[in-house]
Amino acid sequence: KEGEHRGKRDIKKAGIFPITEGVKLLAISAGVEGVGTWERIGLLGESGDFLADEVVELRTNYTFLVHVRLKSQVLAIGEGRKPDDFVDPRNLNVVERNRLRIALETVGTFQNFIKMRYKLDFVS
Repeated sequence: KEGEHRGKRDIKKAGIFPITEGVKLLAISAGVEGVGTWERIGLLGESGDFLADEVVELRTNYTFLVHVRLKSQVLAIGEGRKPDDFVDPRNLNVVERNRLRIALETVGTFQNFIKMRYKLDFVS
């Protein structure tokens, strides 16, 4: 909220990391072996852990978050700054900002699913 990253979102911490780590956890639990997050999501769909529309939604949001992160990093390099994981929503167009909001809401829903499935609220 303050300092050089004021007004920016750490897109890796807020979106990408929760998806990748949640998918890894589900994959281990289901005995699914995939090479990367994208493949693991699909394999979890095939194993019945995700419905087909959940596979599409999770993959779409994951891809969007990675895209926004890379776009921000390319912009930083073009401006002579060191690339990082912080995205300034002001550098996104209206559609991208709305899409980012939806993607992060989906991540929140996914995190709640993981918490409920593994009863993480009971761990202190």
